Amino acid sequence: HFKSVQYLKHCRWWVGFLTHTLGTIIFAASLGLAKQTLIAPLSSFVLLFNSVFANKCLHERLSRFQILGTFVIFLGCCLAIVFGPRHSSVIHNAVQLQHRFHNITFIVFSVVVCTMFVVNYALYKRQCMTCASNTVYIMFCEVSFSAFFGCWDALFTKMFVELIGSSSETHSVNNWTHFMPYVCMLSIIVCAVSLEYWRQKALRHHPANYVSGIYNTLLIAGSVAFGAIFFGEFEGMKSGIIVLFVLSVCLSFVGVTMLTIGDNWCATAMNTFLFVDQALNVPQKNADIDSPTGEEKLIEVNEHASVVNEH
Repeated sequence: HFKSVQYLKHCRWWVGFLTHTLGTIIFAASLGLAKQTLIAPLSSFVLLFNSVFANKCLHERLSRFQILGTFVIFLGCCLAIVFGPRHSSVIHNAVQLQHRFHNITFIVFSVVVCTMFVVNYALYKRQCMTCASNTVYIMFCEVSFSAFFGCWDALFTKMFVELIGSSSETHSVNNWTHFMPYVCMLSIIVCAVSLEYWRQKALRHHPANYVSGIYNTLLIAGSVAFGAIFFGEFEGMKSGIIVLFVLSVCLSFVGVTMLTIGDNWCATAMNTFLFVDQALNVPQKNADIDSPTGEEKLIEVNEHASVVNEH
């Protein structure tokens, strides 16, 4: 356990952590100025700076395919901003926020998301205990756990900022005599610590470009969903614009897939194709595939394909 937290003794880690904390505070303040579904996609700019700093500081190089994936993520998030909600955000007081928790749609959505988290965590623990663990699946689990807490953290942060804003209004309800501000503060602390724990765990074993790209896209999608359902931020928008907005977010998922698999998938497919072509390219062009030589070649091709898929 002591070796797993060695990074806490490095000054560079603390500089990065404090810088990230400052950015989180600024992001929290912006949630009180606009709708969550519009602010969340702006975090896609993190990917642009992350690619630069990961290359300079961590010497993690992106392939051309991964650079294209980063651009697709950035494009999808920019389109989400374009097609996102435009009307002004309404500031809620403590009583109004409490009533929003009674929304049946939000209750069903929360139960589904939390159930997926519990099931995924059980599969993750089972995968970690096996000898031949899938590192890609473990990375996705750790990043998704971090994004899960990040979505709740963004929701409670926006609620807390709105409580501060509504308290400054005249003839408003005294929010500080209500339990909601204190529930929000406690939830923000728990979610912030949890998301940072899982994100640091993912960063310790996997490249920052992968972790950051997947985390930000899942966080954007989750934050948009939480904002749309809890605060009703899609109300008043035309169905066509909502579809374009959802497609823009889905475009970011395509970029995440490209960023994750990198050039490995392309190289694997090309190598397999060349190996098959070479294996079947016997001197006799019209060789019988049922001949012993043909059978041996096909067996060798299948064994090679199995090894490639395992890697």
